Amino acid sequence: MTGALVGRDEELRLISDALARARQGSAEVVWLEGDAGAGKSTLLQRAVALASAGPTARCRVWRATCDPAETALEHGLSAQLLRRAGGAAQGPPDGGPVSTWYAERLLELAAGGEGAVVLVIDDLHWGDRSSLQMLRHLLRRLDGLPVLALLSHRPMASSWPQDLRRSLAPVESTVIGVEGLGVDDVRALAAAAGVPLTVRAATLLHEHTQGNAQLLATVLAEVPAELLTNSEGPLPAPRSFSEWVGEAFRAAGPEEQAVVAALAVLERPATFAEVAALSGAGAEAVDQAVTRRLLRHTARGAGRLVDVAHALVRSAVIELLPLAEGMRLHDLAARIVADPVQAMRHRLLACGRHDPELAQSAVELAERQAGQGALLASAQLLVLARRALPAGRQRRRLGLRAAERLTRLGEVRWASQLLAEADAERDGPRDAHELFVAGQLALQLGDGAAATEALAQVWELQQDPRLSVGAAELLAFLAWDGGAGEAAVRWSERALESAAEPGASIRFAATSLVAGWATTGSPGRARPRLEELRHRWRGTPSEADVSTALSIEAMWRSDFEAAEGYLAFELDASRGEGNEALRRASTKVVRVELDRRLGRWDNVMALARAEMASLDEGWDSRTAAMTLPVGALVAAARGDDAFASQILTRAEELLAGLPGVPGRTLMRIARGWQCAQRGDWSGAVAALYPLHEDPVARATPECVYPWRGELAEALVQVGRVDEAREVLAGASVEDLGAYGAANWLRGAAVVAVAEGALTVAEERLRAAVDLDAGPVMGTRAQLALGSLLRRQGRRRAAVELLEQAAEGAARLGAVAWTEQARRELEMSGLRRSADGEGLTPAEREVARLVVSGLTNREVAEELSVSIKTVESHLTRIFVKLGVRHRVGLVQAMEESRTGPGPIA
Repeated sequence: MTGALVGRDEELRLISDALARARQGSAEVVWLEGDAGAGKSTLLQRAVALASAGPTARCRVWRATCDPAETALEHGLSAQLLRRAGGAAQGPPDGGPVSTWYAERLLELAAGGEGAVVLVIDDLHWGDRSSLQMLRHLLRRLDGLPVLALLSHRPMASSWPQDLRRSLAPVESTVIGVEGLGVDDVRALAAAAGVPLTVRAATLLHEHTQGNAQLLATVLAEVPAELLTNSEGPLPAPRSFSEWVGEAFRAAGPEEQAVVAALAVLERPATFAEVAALSGAGAEAVDQAVTRRLLRHTARGAGRLVDVAHALVRSAVIELLPLAEGMRLHDLAARIVADPVQAMRHRLLACGRHDPELAQSAVELAERQAGQGALLASAQLLVLARRALPAGRQRRRLGLRAAERLTRLGEVRWASQLLAEADAERDGPRDAHELFVAGQLALQLGDGAAATEALAQVWELQQDPRLSVGAAELLAFLAWDGGAGEAAVRWSERALESAAEPGASIRFAATSLVAGWATTGSPGRARPRLEELRHRWRGTPSEADVSTALSIEAMWRSDFEAAEGYLAFELDASRGEGNEALRRASTKVVRVELDRRLGRWDNVMALARAEMASLDEGWDSRTAAMTLPVGALVAAARGDDAFASQILTRAEELLAGLPGVPGRTLMRIARGWQCAQRGDWSGAVAALYPLHEDPVARATPECVYPWRGELAEALVQVGRVDEAREVLAGASVEDLGAYGAANWLRGAAVVAVAEGALTVAEERLRAAVDLDAGPVMGTRAQLALGSLLRRQGRRRAAVELLEQAAEGAARLGAVAWTEQARRELEMSGLRRSADGEGLTPAEREVARLVVSGLTNREVAEELSVSIKTVESHLTRIFVKLGVRHRVGLVQAMEESRTGPGPIA
């Protein structure tokens, strides 16, 4: 077998299926179409390996490769195939149709031997014309023979592949487009090569190679890992590619070279007017460069743009440019680029001397970018601004500031490089700023001991209130992240005290305070302190964190109205742009969990997708380790298992090397939900049981992390009732808040049912239903109580609860809960009349139109609503009437016309 093949699972599945059919005697033709280097040949190699695998059922493989030097050779491919098939050495007889003779000989050999034949032709676009005629004759006559033909070629301007495909009936023909690999595939390929990449670094490499498998392999082999693993800028081109570009560039005329160089420096597609302004060249030079494959035309809206043919062309051309010419072009580009960040980058790259004023302008722009949350763009500007400054304190400070922001983004290699440069420029011991960056970096690298040591030194130095607050906050986070609640409270209070100094503010000290108290089992103890701080800091940047902490505390008490109110505060706009980014970041964690508990699951999913996109684009990701698991909970409940797994994988990457007690707790809960939704109760136990064994998780109330009810249910499902009872022991319902109490009561009811205490189970579930726990836990309690009553034969009492649960689950989009409610309703044997109290007027109108024979689209047009609205109405109608499809709806409506009847 060949080595690991990345990102081609679907293509291999199609080939494997075709091979299986060929082994059963069904002729198959599979076309692999893709650009040079896309991976067609590698796929063919794997296909050959599949055909040759195993001690039995091996195939006969006839493999040929076309060559550009043999396109004029008469029947070169035909003769090659016949030799590989073991045919006669002599050529065709004189006077007969040669193409037919070759095809007939190959057909005889295919029919006469044992086992299936796998006929493999690589680079068919270089096949000679006479052999292509032979191939047409051969493929048309394969029907009924155990033959799989695998034919690879590049997309061609001529129509011959399409013509050949159309002529093959009745033989099955499958076309597989072999396209570039995706970003995740790039990461997997790099990891296989021993180069772990962040998503941003992988995205840069993907853009650099356009996902071309051959180019990726070459870049990974030639470019040093330290360049591949950060997002500093364009990557170099492989040697072979640079040589080709260099030959083409040097062969071009002066105007062509000017156009290509200008577009390489500009780093984006340009209008012809922009090209002319940069290069002074005319349209003919552009067309000639396109012909040389150095440039390409592209379109945007109604206009036509020009760009370099490939990102690697850009890299190769920039390497060829003399320094002075590159600086001149950057200066010109700065004058025509509208985006202020890109314009500043060009100005800095054009700067050939020390220019403190330019550096200061760049720093101011970098700070505005950081204030808006664009930390990667900010760090890149700071790094470039250093070039305009002489060696010294200011230059060193910019490097440390850039390293601080890169560390928060997870760009640890680049940050480490900047920190090492600051170390080399330092004369004397590390100051507070350098220690702070070193502590942040150690935290990202998973070295908690080194992080604690460096940050404790920052606190002891007390050189800068901002750094002192930041160090105390990170130490509070480290304590909370490690499950040390009392230490988290202690460091949070120190940060809060230091934040009273001029120029200082808190980012997450208040949330660490309430989280620390929660870890000790007393989340409510933070409330008086937070109210006092909110009054003191109203209208300042610190208010965002205090209000978020108050919202979290209110949410844990299930006072959802108060939680919403704390999130609705407004900061004084005169405090600066940075406040807005701080506000967005500090409210994100509580917003996503509050939306989850209140059933606003569309919002949760939208935030999860936005968070994933933000991580990929280089934005501040400090909240993602907490928000992504919440998104995974919702994705799992909605049946989107693949997206839930993708989210959790990304969250695990963010927590790599950290204790991550809160984030990992949420991930365990999400994994448990995911397993429960697909009925994998053993998997749910495996995911959740470690929380029962963790003293920190056991000390944290159910209102914070509701997992006990989930684990108790899973344990009962696998027959471990005694352990389920033990999991629930020690939790006081009064301290849980309505949301946590409803979950605990539901789990306790499951245990009671398993013990045969049905009256106790019903009491617990009725208590859960009566709580104001929100739509999620309320729906689950209704479903559990309705199911219990139905099993006891109390069908009339069960139906109302089950219909409410089914409707609530449908609104949430909770697939498993909706299906369970429908099954319970069907087993109850009861159904409301089709025009009874169960349907709203809007639902009755939709039902009437559907029964009349209209499609969903026609119903939407009739009622002037969206198709999605019609589908939502139908979902609720089906649930309320206990039917599963349109036929059932028609029958239910017919029954209502023949007589009202009881709920029977």
